[in-house]
Amino acid sequence: MKHALFVVAILIAGCTQGIDQKFDGSSEAAYRISLGKMRGASKPEEVKAIDDAIRVLAITDVSIGFEGGILGAMAKMRDKTAESLAELVLPQVNGKTGREVIAAANARKQEQAKRQLTTEAAEIAALRKARTEKEGAREFLAKIQVLEPRLGFAGGMAILDFKVQNGSDEALSSLLLRATVTGAGGGVVMTDEFTYRASPPIAPAQTRDVRLPSSTPGKWSSPQLANQTEISLKLAVENASTATGAKLAASFTQKDEERLALLEKQKPELEALAAAK
Repeated sequence: MKHALFVVAILIAGCTQGIDQKFDGSSEAAYRISLGKMRGASKPEEVKAIDDAIRVLAITDVSIGFEGGILGAMAKMRDKTAESLAELVLPQVNGKTGREVIAAANARKQEQAKRQLTTEAAEIAALRKARTEKEGAREFLAKIQVLEPRLGFAGGMAILDFKVQNGSDEALSSLLLRATVTGAGGGVVMTDEFTYRASPPIAPAQTRDVRLPSSTPGKWSSPQLANQTEISLKLAVENASTATGAKLAASFTQKDEERLALLEKQKPELEALAAAK
């Protein structure tokens, strides 16, 4: 009889090893002790799963948008240890097995990933539409030439000189320009986008000399730029507005391009989280 009870005790103990052990969330100290015991009895991949799950459950805010949603939140928690997150997870893990904690974290990731995919699908569609419309207007924008761009400095102030040649049949009231500044060896020192407002509007077939001084503190007036021994400036027309204020192409800036690239990169990761079981 004693032998049978001993066997049963061994079997029960065997069933509560590793991630089948329960967390004690009655206090931070108890949590850390139970976490240590669980880790000591678990396989390396189970230890990693537990630590990752604790980080997910410790996330207090998942902001969808430029903060990156669940992926951004997980990235911010990457360097946190499970021990340091005790206060944030005690109510969520108390009395639960490691396996249940992992399942809860996976469910949260899946829910947030699905929500983020739904939200970002509309944003991706809008950005792709704007990009397509802008590409369709390139033939027209190609008729607007920016010639002889030069960048100089005077009294700590950046000065941009260039000519605008309007080869279109529309009077132009403003241009959205993308600037690329290169230094010695052709390496890119800086990129920027800015709007040049033409007053009066540039008439069809007209060429106008433009000088834009920039005394505003920022990258154009930075010592890093001013101290370059060799420097060249390239200006590309990204968009234009007519004298009536109508834009010739849908607004799709460099920031929009970077945002779309990020969303498209994140999409497969979110889909994998959403499909995980």
